[in-house]
Amino acid sequence: MERDAKLEILQAKLDSVLVEVEEIKNRINNLQEEKQAADAGGSTKISDNTAGKVPLSEKKIDFQTWLASKSQNIKDYTSSIDTSALHDKRIDLQTWISVTATNVQDYASGMEFSSINDSSNKDLRIWIFAFGFPFLMFLSINMIFGTALAFWFTIIFGWNLETSIELAYIITSLASLYPTLILYSYCTSNRNFEISSDIFSEINFSVLTHLFRFPSEKRSIKLLGAGYIADNIGGFLILIIGVIWLGLAGSTSQMSILFGLSFISMVIIAPIFEEILFRGYVLDVFFERYGKIAAIIFSALMFGFAHSLNEEPLIAVSVAIWGGLVYGYLRVETRSLIPGLLLHSIWNLEIILLGS
Repeated sequence: MERDAKLEILQAKLDSVLVEVEEIKNRINNLQEEKQAADAGGSTKISDNTAGKVPLSEKKIDFQTWLASKSQNIKDYTSSIDTSALHDKRIDLQTWISVTATNVQDYASGMEFSSINDSSNKDLRIWIFAFGFPFLMFLSINMIFGTALAFWFTIIFGWNLETSIELAYIITSLASLYPTLILYSYCTSNRNFEISSDIFSEINFSVLTHLFRFPSEKRSIKLLGAGYIADNIGGFLILIIGVIWLGLAGSTSQMSILFGLSFISMVIIAPIFEEILFRGYVLDVFFERYGKIAAIIFSALMFGFAHSLNEEPLIAVSVAIWGGLVYGYLRVETRSLIPGLLLHSIWNLEIILLGS
């Protein structure tokens, strides 16, 4: 309301200036007509409406001077309005950009989120945090940036594409860890999952001690053993069925990438990043709203979706979903990522050894 009132005042002032400009134009026309008449030797009689006025020779109009004067008047006027609220109202590009940026920031910090942060939209916010943000991060960092890196390595260093992809995955996974931990930090301290401009403002590294706590329950060893058996039986069963069903028995190729690079990527980096993202951040966000079973299933499906770009995606997605169910169950029961991370690393190592 206050800004509307100020706008009306400025508009009224502008209208007044326009009227004054029109009057000055009329006066200029009159003076020019009188000057032409005098130059032509006409009557020197001065009309009644111009009697007593300053002689024509003293009424020369310099348009540039007039424009500068009016501009200064407008600046003086605008700078005098409510200086306690707006320190400087001078109209220039830099000030306009600064004010506009501040307005956008203020708007982003609350106005557009007022409806989505309503209690009735909590489920929507859960899906934005658990699916929307990870999907955007995966799309922007792992897919777009990772693909660009892989082609750059291939062109610049002459590496084969598989080697370049492995190295690009290592880099993008490490780059994705930071925003993942920021999101997890925000969600741990904002259990209502409000969406605001503070989402990416800080990171709390103490969440790592929570995620990687050492399981103290005696049954954790039994769960780890049972999980290893289930992971291998289910995983290899899916691989065997997939090979037979898709007729790939004679077309499987040997891995041509360096064993050391593959080991770092699949046995170390991938389990750490994927467990923090899917069994840490995603599972905990879903668990907060939907409970244990739904959280395990949702996180496993997202884990499978992340493997949809692998070679033979149907098999890769199926194996990943099964592994996600096993690792998710271990995460919930032991309250730690360590058991699932170990099994994840062992499984990837077995795949490397089988393909070498």
